[in-house]
Amino acid sequence: MGRPPKQAGVNLGALSLPGALDLEVRRYVYDVAIARGVPPTSRQAAAELGVSLEQVRAAFERLAAAHVLVLERDTREILMAMPFSALETPFPTRAGETTYHGNCAWDALGIAAMLKQDARIDTTCGCCSFPMSLRVAAGSLEPAAGVVHFAVPARRFWDNIVFTLKTILLFRSEEHLSRWCKEWNQPQGAVLSLDQSWELAKAWYGADRRAAEWRRPSLEEAEAIFVATGLTAAFWRLRSE
Repeated sequence: MGRPPKQAGVNLGALSLPGALDLEVRRYVYDVAIARGVPPTSRQAAAELGVSLEQVRAAFERLAAAHVLVLERDTREILMAMPFSALETPFPTRAGETTYHGNCAWDALGIAAMLKQDARIDTTCGCCSFPMSLRVAAGSLEPAAGVVHFAVPARRFWDNIVFTLKTILLFRSEEHLSRWCKEWNQPQGAVLSLDQSWELAKAWYGADRRAAEWRRPSLEEAEAIFVATGLTAAFWRLRSE
């Protein structure tokens, strides 16, 4: 797939300023992820934006510190530009002619929410590997059986975000979830219906992350999103009482 279109009105001279550069790098990362299915490398971003590799890598680090990106531990290339993964995952999500990979069950639904396109997620039950498919059509999740399990409490998501996302799984039923918890010696976390998971994905990922005004929700705003989705248990609280 070809390169995404350049952002209109970009003042390359202003990209020496960290704030301006971070915005353009964020825009470019999501342009490429949406157009090609995977985020770009630092070299691709530097060449396309006309800035140095060092500037792009510094922007990647700042965006990672702001929890916009997740970087590979050794190479410091993009591992995740949520909801997109740079690697293949158990959550391939097909929209149009492009196959994306969600970092978890939530992110796979988030891809459909962000793209605002019909999409199909082909995955398996986290317990028994039984094939499961979710379909989004005309902005709605088609009826299907299953639940989504969040193992890590929300306030601890970023303690180890890679582990957190690896444990946000789709199961055929709560019975299969219970089997998984016993097999892996894990306490049961939060169990969401598929409809609730879709509402959360839309609320969290529906805004355009390429927009200049976009920013990550504050703790208060994030909690409000959880509450609006019906997630009111202590598991979802982000602030200390």
